[in-house]
Amino acid sequence: MKKRLLILTCGMCMVAFAAGHAATQYELVQFVAQRNALMKELLSAYWPLLKIKNGESSGLAEAGKATRTIMVAIGRIDALFPPGTAKGEVPQTRARPEIWSEHEDFQAAINSLKEATASLQAAAEASDMAAFKSRFDAFTAACTGCHSFKPSGGGKFRYPR
Repeated sequence: MKKRLLILTCGMCMVAFAAGHAATQYELVQFVAQRNALMKELLSAYWPLLKIKNGESSGLAEAGKATRTIMVAIGRIDALFPPGTAKGEVPQTRARPEIWSEHEDFQAAINSLKEATASLQAAAEASDMAAFKSRFDAFTAACTGCHSFKPSGGGKFRYPR
């Protein structure tokens, strides 16, 4: 928890710093590196949830932990997409310019993911397997609001590999 708080604080400081002046190319690359790490964290938290949905696990306590991890990560997403970090502007990103040109839609997708995750989290914390499984598809649909499920796939806010 302390590590996540430290990462969140550092991220917030970077955002405040970047807002105060034009970010350097190095700073923009650092944002991309942080968001790539965040997306890997989200994907790692997703797999235990999918195992429950598919009946390969009954670990709702683990699901509660995974959804809490996802909720923390969601709170950091928008700050890791400053202007100047689209594909072609910095390396190692597949971010589409629609993130900034259609920012309200991007925000709506983030909010949809937050709501679907909160709903899934509530089911996990209530140890309600039926509700968890019924809410899982809405959660996955919220993930694919920005990009396809396939890691190499594209989507509204991500170019395919």
